[in-house]
Amino acid sequence: AARALAKLGECVPQNITNLAWSMARLMVLDEPFMNALAAELVARLPEVAAQDISNTAWAFATLLLRNLPFLEAVASHAMAIATDFKIQELSNTAWAFAKFGWADTRLFEIVAEAFVGPVESAGPQDLASFAWAVAAMTWRDEALLAALAEASVPKVDNFGAQDLGNTVWALATIQYHHEPLLNGVAAAVLPRISQFGAQDLGITAWSFASLDVLHAPLMASVAEEAMRKMRELRPQNLTNIAWAYAVLGWHDRPLLDAVAEEFVEKIPECNAQNLAG
Repeated sequence: AARALAKLGECVPQNITNLAWSMARLMVLDEPFMNALAAELVARLPEVAAQDISNTAWAFATLLLRNLPFLEAVASHAMAIATDFKIQELSNTAWAFAKFGWADTRLFEIVAEAFVGPVESAGPQDLASFAWAVAAMTWRDEALLAALAEASVPKVDNFGAQDLGNTVWALATIQYHHEPLLNGVAAAVLPRISQFGAQDLGITAWSFASLDVLHAPLMASVAEEAMRKMRELRPQNLTNIAWAYAVLGWHDRPLLDAVAEEFVEKIPECNAQNLAG
């Protein structure tokens, strides 16, 4: 890292961005090194292209490295060149700033406006990540939500497990009830339920219950998979599942008995929210 820092001035912005992206991709947190990359990019911001802005913001968010001067400069530059961003770059930028709980909604307004135009060309991960960002910011824009939902419906069969989980979590968090998308998510989950990890199972059950949607085949499938993966479920996952089935009035005694037994074993891991339900 020290040798790389010494040669930063010789690098074009894309090289600097690639270094930041690589560190995040490998989950290597070297804070002084990353901050040096950020300072170099800020100093040369007029040269930094949309893709480099998006990738660097993604890298800092992935590493949960909150460099405020860098983020403020990047947000300002992103707003100025938002029309240069491709759809994936818009989605990554929104996700990154939502991850930081960014308070200035002007960035999201500008990015969302740029995203809605070409939304039909967005891929599954772009749609799911943008939906997650909107919900994480608890930002309710009816036109944006409708555009996201309508663009997602015909592509939902191609969503991965995490994309499905992020999408339904977003709908539940912001309480946006879009029946065609919910039905599409449920139908897409069924054949790939084995791909769902503990968190995905808990979030899916919680999300449908939060929206007061009882999709019987889905809930039966989640219950079966949860039974198979019971030892993998953490207290929050167990709490989400128990709460969801109770709210929906779904009486699955073997599931609830297994959840209760597993929860008792894992009480030392619990926080107050888990115990309160």
